[in-house]
Amino acid sequence: MELGRALDYRELAALAIHHYKEMLDPDYHHLPYFFAKIGSDESFAWHSEWDFGDAVGRFLDASILCGEIVGERLGRDAETHMKDALRWMQSESDGLFYRMSNDWDVPAGANMFDQRSVFLGLLSWLKFDKEDEAKTRIERMLQGMRSIAVEREDYICYPFETYVPGMAVPEQIYTEHGFIVEPTHYGGGVFILPLAIYYEQYGDPLAAEMLEKLTRFVVKHSRVFEADGSFWSQGRYPDDGHFHSKMGAVAGILRYATIKQDAALIAWCQKVYDWACAMGSTYGWFPEGTGLNGEEPVDERYRWLPGIIQHSETCCTTDMIHTAIYLAKNGNVACWDDADRFANTLVASQVRDVSWAREVTDKPDTPTRTYRNVPKRYMGGFTGRMNPNDFSNRGKVDTMACCCAAGGRGLYLVWDHATSLGEDRLYVNLWLTKENEHVKMEYEVPEAGVLRIQPKQAGDLYIRVPGWLSTDAITCHTPRKQRVSLAHPYLVVAGLEAGETVELAFPSELVKREEIVAGERYEGTWIGNRLFDVSPRGIMPMNKALILKS
Repeated sequence: MELGRALDYRELAALAIHHYKEMLDPDYHHLPYFFAKIGSDESFAWHSEWDFGDAVGRFLDASILCGEIVGERLGRDAETHMKDALRWMQSESDGLFYRMSNDWDVPAGANMFDQRSVFLGLLSWLKFDKEDEAKTRIERMLQGMRSIAVEREDYICYPFETYVPGMAVPEQIYTEHGFIVEPTHYGGGVFILPLAIYYEQYGDPLAAEMLEKLTRFVVKHSRVFEADGSFWSQGRYPDDGHFHSKMGAVAGILRYATIKQDAALIAWCQKVYDWACAMGSTYGWFPEGTGLNGEEPVDERYRWLPGIIQHSETCCTTDMIHTAIYLAKNGNVACWDDADRFANTLVASQVRDVSWAREVTDKPDTPTRTYRNVPKRYMGGFTGRMNPNDFSNRGKVDTMACCCAAGGRGLYLVWDHATSLGEDRLYVNLWLTKENEHVKMEYEVPEAGVLRIQPKQAGDLYIRVPGWLSTDAITCHTPRKQRVSLAHPYLVVAGLEAGETVELAFPSELVKREEIVAGERYEGTWIGNRLFDVSPRGIMPMNKALILKS
């Protein structure tokens, strides 16, 4: 079978930035179009309530992060427009970010999920542009979020999907079935991740208090997670069982637990992660939602099929990558391989070929919909929903801005954590092609079984041996024939000078493995942790999405 060429994350990231630039609406504050249809019959994109804080915040975040991979901020002009959109949405009175008046009948208000997405954008703005304005806007938002939080016992929470100034907060925030709104989606769970990142970098005492009390709400009081780590939907809310909000919250809790070195909380995250892994695939496909597990729903409107939803959401893949990386950092080194394998779905879900899609030229744009060059503009985005063996969702290409942004953030998480620094040490955790100020690394699979590493500072090199490869099968070439030692699971080359190159050669062989995904049996074709095909093949087969053409 055709295997194509090695992955280059710079290429994938540059293509993603193209998408973030092109999918903004210049006629309405440069908001992204959240939804799009890319079809062989017609292609168009349209606005929704999620265009505001959610899409703008996450597009800004992903564009900046992908610029770090490329080594050049290709999206700066678009990022400037997105920063202006955030300025427009932030309230002068309470610091929250509001959905504003619009042509598509979205009620004005500060949506709780939106605050989390804006926070991510502000964090990347602050970290990489080092502009005081971003920190000021974060501080104002945190003060606003704390002021509207409802405090009960030893925790805080948000018992509303959308906050409107002057609204009455219900006295009873629990029903017999659970919290009054979905706790991780709106109640505060997803807000933990950006809070943890911010606290880790700046030690803000308000962030510390909110982290402690929101984490306690989710873990101890929300009733979302069962003792075994499961989060099956019980039909309590429209977003009950929603995989992204659950694992997005867990990724945040794990980041917080890592800062505190809270072993019990890390173990709790591991338990939820293990259950979540069983809901998806080894190659990064995870369902948008988990079903009723055979239980009757509380409300007939939420009668979902037992089991799990048969399509994915790219957001879920990124959440699982994030969680796997931080479990690995906390000592479960096998999770590095999980993160590496999960990245296959990011590659497969990126829109890199639109030759099959039809551009509509006989309809004018409207305030809520665009037809103009949509297939070409959409290049580099990530499909919102796909099947385990199919780029499409049963022949339909489902796309959402949240997934497009999550794809870019996922690429950055893998690329950034592929290497890490210790005292006079460079650690290689994931094998991929990467270059920054610390290292130049080239991974040549599938063309050859070669990993080439050139540290840019003197010191010791620690190369993690992936679980699929025996150390006995590796030949290591060092520049001055230095001795290579083993500190499991790392190969160690000590005393390298800056710019010296270490090269590993290893067998590069195709292996087939079967697994059950969403109740169906599939066979994957792999070299190491990279997937090249899934059979039986779907309507738009995965192999065409997984393989980069030469």
